[in-house]
Amino acid sequence: MKQKEKTGLTITHITYVDWMSIQLRFALIRDQYLVIGLTLMNSAHVLVIITFAVNIDPYFPIGIHSRFDRIVAAHVETTCYAKELSPEIAREMKNYQTYQHYGMALELLALAFVMISAVLLYSVLSHVTDNPKLPPGPMPLPVIGNMLQMGMTPHYGLTSLAKKFGKIFRLSVGIHRMVVVNSIDLAREALVKKSSDFAGRPRLYTADLISRGGKDIAFSDFSPTWKLQRKVAHSALKMFGQGIKPIEEKVSQEIDELITRFQAVEGLAHDPQDDVVLAVINIICAFVFGSRYDLENPEFRTILNYNQQFVQGFRAGNLVDYFPWLRHFPSKGLDLIRQAVKDRDIILQRKFDEHKSSYQDCVTRDLTDALIKAMKESQSEEQDKVLSLTEDHVVLTMNDIFSAGLETTSTCVLWALAYLVRNPKVQQRIHQELDDVIGRERLPELADKANLPYLDATIMEVLRYSSLVPLLFPHSTTADTTLDGYEIPKDTIVLFNVWAMHHDEKEWDRPFEFDPSRFLDAEGKVICPGTLSYLPFGAGRRVCLAESLGKIQLFLFISRLLHKFQFSVPSNGEAPDLEGIFGASLCPKPYSLNIERRY
Repeated sequence: MKQKEKTGLTITHITYVDWMSIQLRFALIRDQYLVIGLTLMNSAHVLVIITFAVNIDPYFPIGIHSRFDRIVAAHVETTCYAKELSPEIAREMKNYQTYQHYGMALELLALAFVMISAVLLYSVLSHVTDNPKLPPGPMPLPVIGNMLQMGMTPHYGLTSLAKKFGKIFRLSVGIHRMVVVNSIDLAREALVKKSSDFAGRPRLYTADLISRGGKDIAFSDFSPTWKLQRKVAHSALKMFGQGIKPIEEKVSQEIDELITRFQAVEGLAHDPQDDVVLAVINIICAFVFGSRYDLENPEFRTILNYNQQFVQGFRAGNLVDYFPWLRHFPSKGLDLIRQAVKDRDIILQRKFDEHKSSYQDCVTRDLTDALIKAMKESQSEEQDKVLSLTEDHVVLTMNDIFSAGLETTSTCVLWALAYLVRNPKVQQRIHQELDDVIGRERLPELADKANLPYLDATIMEVLRYSSLVPLLFPHSTTADTTLDGYEIPKDTIVLFNVWAMHHDEKEWDRPFEFDPSRFLDAEGKVICPGTLSYLPFGAGRRVCLAESLGKIQLFLFISRLLHKFQFSVPSNGEAPDLEGIFGASLCPKPYSLNIERRY
């Protein structure tokens, strides 16, 4: 975009309201005004073309009327060359006029049409003449690519596209080209058999914000440093988690506290979210930091708030990952993520500094001590090499373990309670199994797991049906490779559509029904998930770091809560809505339930 003379015409902003009717507007700049880094001189005429990009922004649910300030400043006098003006935009504009004579307007419309047609033609030709060895895919639109087809619930949009284009297809979103994998066989081939080729992470703006430029395990790219960091994390988990019994005792202690809190609200319509999250945070904090909280603790509220901000921010703010120039514009989603990172880093850094100042080689108090010890050992082993881990790596590894354990367990428990309230027969069968195997004189323990196959199958069905991370975190290819006979160039973003795999009608009978028995064989034994279209924790080099801890927690939470309580729809309430909220994970909408003691 080049600055014109005073009386020249400047295209200052392209957004999108209606694909079928592009409206042209003029803005008269009264004084010097900075637009996207450009100084517009006195009396410069500005052409504003309003297109549909705003409609895909979650903060423009009704159109652009609530954020018209993103297009023109409050002091700009705006004139509309159109037959009529939409009431929403009219309310936002201080001055406007309508004209019955369209001479200039029609010329400008023709100019805009030619420009858009040229861009569209280029996009179409580049798509048609592209490498035929690439996977097939839908035709992209100019600038935004296939974003509209993904929609605000990408797992639904991509699954719909999979029905047309098959188990692997490509698409474009903003500046990125992607490949989407929708079948379990191709996912396992990519993640396990060709794990090195598909182990990368794309450099995305929000990921860099969260990971201090790629210094964690979850978002950093595949590299020797990443491999060392993951090795250190595994070493720390193994060092601190020696023996299952200590882990079980810590988890059981917090679940017992949760049971006490549930008993206090017996017979009332109760939202379980804060209670469940508190229990899970205390479990993770006990492992990682050696501390625990109560509901009113300010630090707990801060942790709760910044995790909610991450979820909300990812839901609304990750458009910037595909359109990097958006970071120069106001964004509520990005603001939420930035504030969450700031609050998180204050707590994490303080915890790390406290541990570092009191660290002793002979004592491992918690996982942070184990990480410090493993880091020191790795630095000693790697002293003659280029590789080294900084304190940033350790702090962000603490966060990886904390976030993975918190998000997976708390969200899964909340989904489980929602499904069981909606499926009382499943809940009744679990109660019967618990009574038959455990009785009512003691609570379930991890050693009972093998004797509770229906309960185990229920947890697997919760993970399948909910698909907590429906697209996994984006992968990228580290080299030119192939999949299903198609060429996948280096640095291609790869999405693994777990939602499609978990709801594939070719793999699952009645996939949209909640039925734990699908995970049991004819003898009532649990079927090995490795033979199924089932990938709740990912696979290969990027498998969830806290998978083992998560499975232990899930079993103890679900078994102990159902041993003690019956959950139902409140008498004056509604059953939980099973339509998830897409964000960092797929979360249930807030709901209330009725809690009754069984004995």
